[in-house]
Amino acid sequence: VHELPGGAHFTRVDYDSRGRDGISILAETLEDEHGRLERYNMQLLLHQPRADLQPFKADFTFLDEYVQIGRRLGKADHEYSEVELAAGTLIHLPHYIFLGTMARNLVALGGQAPVFSINMSGQEPAGKMGKLLARDEGLDEVTLGSRTITARRFSLNRGSQILWLDDHDVPLRAQYHTQNISVNLTRYAQRP
Repeated sequence: VHELPGGAHFTRVDYDSRGRDGISILAETLEDEHGRLERYNMQLLLHQPRADLQPFKADFTFLDEYVQIGRRLGKADHEYSEVELAAGTLIHLPHYIFLGTMARNLVALGGQAPVFSINMSGQEPAGKMGKLLARDEGLDEVTLGSRTITARRFSLNRGSQILWLDDHDVPLRAQYHTQNISVNLTRYAQRP
């Protein structure tokens, strides 16, 4: 995360899975000085051919009432579309690091809101509208290595997903009950 002049934030996420499944994902976001998402760009790279995926690039520009989407799948031409956003729509970015901010914003809106979820597969549609539920379940303790951190626990979609967030909305731990997956942050440093 980089703070830009004027208070905007630029975030870059790089998932390098060449050694595991041959996929790398590069994503970038730009938020204005108030934390409003203005732009999300992502690129999926394949380091070995796969029958079920093609490399693709997608650019999302978020405006007040809609999102402009530009996508390129494989070597095809760029395709452009727009999706209308309902008032109060939250954006669900498909990366673990952004879940905390979305969960906290959802609770601040009363626990439910319309959500625009981005599709990372490159298939149609590029994103879709839906609804998400969240509940603040209070404070809990999470152990990271030899440190114990007091975190706020959030339940998403009636407990199908549980998140533990620090004061900066960083997910320290997550449990996905529908997929029987647990994610734990092991090393974490916060600059002053």
